[in-house]
Amino acid sequence: MKTRIALALALLAALCIGAAAQDLTKEDLVKEAKSRITQISVQQAEEFQQAGNHLFLDCREPQEFAAGHIPGAMNIPRGLLEFKIAKAVPDKSTPIVGYCKTGGRGSLSVCALRCMGYANAVNLDGGWQAWAKAGLPVERSPGGTAAGLPAAGTKQELVKQAKARIREVDAAQAKAMLDRGWTYFIDCREPAEYMRGHIPGALNIARGWLEFRIAEVVPDKGADIVVYCKSGDRSSLGVLALNRMGYDQAVNLEGGWKAWLKTEYPVQ
Repeated sequence: MKTRIALALALLAALCIGAAAQDLTKEDLVKEAKSRITQISVQQAEEFQQAGNHLFLDCREPQEFAAGHIPGAMNIPRGLLEFKIAKAVPDKSTPIVGYCKTGGRGSLSVCALRCMGYANAVNLDGGWQAWAKAGLPVERSPGGTAAGLPAAGTKQELVKQAKARIREVDAAQAKAMLDRGWTYFIDCREPAEYMRGHIPGALNIARGWLEFRIAEVVPDKGADIVVYCKSGDRSSLGVLALNRMGYDQAVNLEGGWKAWLKTEYPVQ
């Protein structure tokens, strides 16, 4: 146990030193993860699924899972995986096939599982899209096409659809709301981004946790909320989720943190 903790701390230190020297992109992180795990083809995944000797783990969001998934798959979203896997799959020798939409989140998920001791976890190359494209069996959950969700598409298309359904404010409007003092500012970037600088008084709830933590941070669904991320994309999806949860006064900061920085407004 002590050895595992020491290794984890050493890895964390190495990652922190590397991050200080050069910030990694999501593409860098996925590439690094893929270099450390085993990828399997759709054909191999189909064989495993038919044999029934592998657990299929869908790490997409619940709405994606409900709209269609590999028959018999278990759903644990990427943002909750490290926190729920031990209870869901206590036997670390279990053969696991992880997958997401295209393979990126799945690769990160499987890499995390391998670090946690799930030595038989592999990733489905190409993810759900590869499975569906191959014409293999799919399963849908009741209510899998919930109203108000963006239709399927690229991340740019999903963001565009979200922005068409929400309200946005510019930096000047956000500053006026900040000055009034009764508006919640939610920074939905990752903690490391938040620590490098944020709007004064803003609360940090990373996008992956927003739906799960907003109620404890903002119990009043009628409250004024401004959500922002780096450029306005993640936060637009976040605001759409909040609106669907009943936070009707939640708005998106157009252009996000970048737009705020272009002004002379205060930062913290």
